Amino acid sequence: MLVAWHQCNSGTANNTQQRGQRYMLTQKQFYKTKAWQRARWSFIQERMAVDGGVCQVCGCEPGLIVHHKIWLDDINCNDPEVSLNPENFLYECQTCHNKEKDPRRATPGRCLYGPDGEIIRNTSY
Repeated sequence: MLVAWHQCNSGTANNTQQRGQRYMLTQKQFYKTKAWQRARWSFIQERMAVDGGVCQVCGCEPGLIVHHKIWLDDINCNDPEVSLNPENFLYECQTCHNKEKDPRRATPGRCLYGPDGEIIRNTSY
């Protein structure tokens, strides 16, 4: 597995790390990196050139979110073959993205979505 180590030069790492040391990012930190911003922007530009940027799932609404087919976590977000690989990206509209379910979660979260997209509070959470 390739591991994307990021230089600790932005001052975002915790105080125990020295400037210039390498560290692994959390998923939350990954989405703020220039590498992700560039990969996302590049993928959106490619989708705009291919089909005008429509959702790759429904093909009806404009795409809005670059979704990872392989869901990211704090481990694999540091693997560029997963986190920055355009073959793992899907350009989705908000409606289709809201229907995505994390395959690693056995139970749904605090909220569920009804058939018309309405939010239903999960009382068993």
